Amino acid sequence: MTFVLRILLCLVLVLVMGLGADLGLAAKKKKAKRSAAPDDAMTVVIMRSAFKKCEPNCPMWIFADGRITSGTPGRFRKVLKQVGDRKLPVLLRSPGGDVNAAMDIGRLIMAKKLDTVVADARFAKCGPREKSCEFAKIKAPVYPGYSDMSRSYCNSACTLILAAGAKRISAPNASVGLHQIQTTWYRDRQRILETYRVVKGKKKVVSRKVVSSKRTTWTSTKLPKGFRNKLVTYFKAAGINQQILDYMDKAPPGRLYFANPAELVALRLVNDTSKVSNYVGDDICGRSPPAGNCGPASAQ
Repeated sequence: MTFVLRILLCLVLVLVMGLGADLGLAAKKKKAKRSAAPDDAMTVVIMRSAFKKCEPNCPMWIFADGRITSGTPGRFRKVLKQVGDRKLPVLLRSPGGDVNAAMDIGRLIMAKKLDTVVADARFAKCGPREKSCEFAKIKAPVYPGYSDMSRSYCNSACTLILAAGAKRISAPNASVGLHQIQTTWYRDRQRILETYRVVKGKKKVVSRKVVSSKRTTWTSTKLPKGFRNKLVTYFKAAGINQQILDYMDKAPPGRLYFANPAELVALRLVNDTSKVSNYVGDDICGRSPPAGNCGPASAQ
């Protein structure tokens, strides 16, 4: 004998933790020929100084500008493949973003033993977000431009990328902002109509249909133990003072705690207090020996 039954299944709960939704804040900057507005997804490109006085061998660097998203590690991998064995410093200008993505990027930088610098840059002609830019159409572009060694900002999740550098430098008047990591939780409640057939005492599902669905969302600054341990392991591998976690707690997610130069050194977020010009200055390629991040125009 065969029975066909329809049952409404209620209270199907799914609890999901959204890790890495780090609420970075954008610092206000004067409008200029920048690569991105603070809320835009991060662009990652290779740049080469456009100052003619450094020719034929000019400094080059990686410029990472904008909000860190889940797609940013892929952009870094693409650029690092283009860089090859060259030791190009990574200039950072970012309001923050995805924490997990930032740690993935940091591990790439640690593996390459690259230096990280909180400094800005300007494109001489056009940038990667301009569809008409001649360089954006090239498979492996190198953008001519100028480093701005007087300012920039690296907030929130960006500090995880800064922490990964072999040498970690901050430009004069640059800001480094820390705050608590906010975790977003989701609970999905569904009502499911299930039709099944009972044949000789055995159940066979015929169909399942979601009748209604409701998501409840809430946030918390209390990190799950596993994720906190993940942060501790990351900072330890980078050589960062574990007190950084206490500094992150100094400001809630909606605000930033700006560490002063002495605190950055104490936390080892900055481990080189020399001038940024030692890394991207136009005279570094004329030294003997030239810096490792110098390249001819053919590199474009």
